Amino acid sequence: LIITLNKSLACAKRAAAILAVEPGMTYPDAAEAAPHGANSVEFRDVSFTYQGAGAPSLSGVSFAAKPGDTIGVIGGTGSGKSSLVNLIPRFYDATKGTVEIMGRDARNYPREDLRGKVAVVMQKAQLFGGTIRSNLLWGNKNATDDELWAALETAQAAEFVKAKPLGLDEPV
Repeated sequence: LIITLNKSLACAKRAAAILAVEPGMTYPDAAEAAPHGANSVEFRDVSFTYQGAGAPSLSGVSFAAKPGDTIGVIGGTGSGKSSLVNLIPRFYDATKGTVEIMGRDARNYPREDLRGKVAVVMQKAQLFGGTIRSNLLWGNKNATDDELWAALETAQAAEFVKAKPLGLDEPV
């Protein structure tokens, strides 16, 4: 029991230390208008190095995606694919260069505006307990049924859900 209590106290101290860390990223309070005709996403000579890493995970990355473009990012394990994608919604900031969203540096968006413009869809889908409806409402808690069905159409999952006896209310 004494060993368990000591381990628990040590873990609690580590958790408290993590929760006490102030975020290093800052966000502006207001957004400026995006330039007309800008690229959806543009990387300009972007490099990224994880804190404490000996070498950059990405270096000199430049590309532009226009509205409606589809871009595939391929490479082996550890080649920087996830790091590159995670720079777009500012899960990290580039250590060199700029990541632009709709013609503006991603660092110039308020957090809510940026999260409203950028979504990351993981390769492996995750569902939470509940119903199909409750899972869809994670994206927009005020979505109407029409909006939920439109999302299912976009995801090419509407036929699957329509085949379920309870439709949107089918348990997951």
